[in-house]
Amino acid sequence: MGTEQSWSKTLFGNQHMLHVTSAIAQGAVEFTSPQLERATSLGASSVHRLLGILCSVGLLSRVERRSGERTQRYRRESHPFWRAMSQLRERAHAGADAPITAGKEA
Repeated sequence: MGTEQSWSKTLFGNQHMLHVTSAIAQGAVEFTSPQLERATSLGASSVHRLLGILCSVGLLSRVERRSGERTQRYRRESHPFWRAMSQLRERAHAGADAPITAGKEA
């Protein structure tokens, strides 16, 4: 398990949540699950489960479907969480697994 997956498992109890949330944070405000599946290379069931969790806590909302539209669109809600997820993923990718001490990164 890589650093990102390890951090994600520790923080969220799911090894893919950090990857998914950072992809959402760095993407368009509105998106579909197939777009997120392509961006993360994760399967539909994993993405749908995580989208449901993010909707349930108010970080995402489902966009009302237009007439004839089959694919559900989602909207990223304005929240500091999204910036934090981007920064956390960048730190994980930098291999920064050293502890943070006295307000300074080691």
